[in-house]
Amino acid sequence: KIQLHFIQTCFAFTGQTTPLGEKVFESLRQYTQGSVSQPQDLTAATGFIHAYDLTKLLIAAIGKNKLTGDVKKDRRHIRTALENLDKPIDGLVKKYQKPFSVFHPKKNPMAHEALHEENYCMGKYGAEDEVIVLREVEPR
Repeated sequence: KIQLHFIQTCFAFTGQTTPLGEKVFESLRQYTQGSVSQPQDLTAATGFIHAYDLTKLLIAAIGKNKLTGDVKKDRRHIRTALENLDKPIDGLVKKYQKPFSVFHPKKNPMAHEALHEENYCMGKYGAEDEVIVLREVEPR
């Protein structure tokens, strides 16, 4: 019975959600045939949320190129496509506007970080139902 506070991305299926969040959770509920029927049932929600967003970004990048079956060539093309995504992609955490750019260790070391400081919030476990509760962040 300790109070655990932590930093995580500013989206959770608990509390205030978005229309996309509601749609995704309903799809998840149907896919799991009700075994995930409420947010508390999703034991690794943050991992699911990040995987959902990353998969949408990856699908967008793959859609820009036809896969050839040559793993090295396809990997290069996908990386280049990820670095050049030009249309906004709606994710659960945020709307991604050009989430990645060309990496350079000195000139652009954060090029492959799609999330930024404003995408993180303080969270805690709610005592009664053990759900993640996010603290609203004041806009700067």
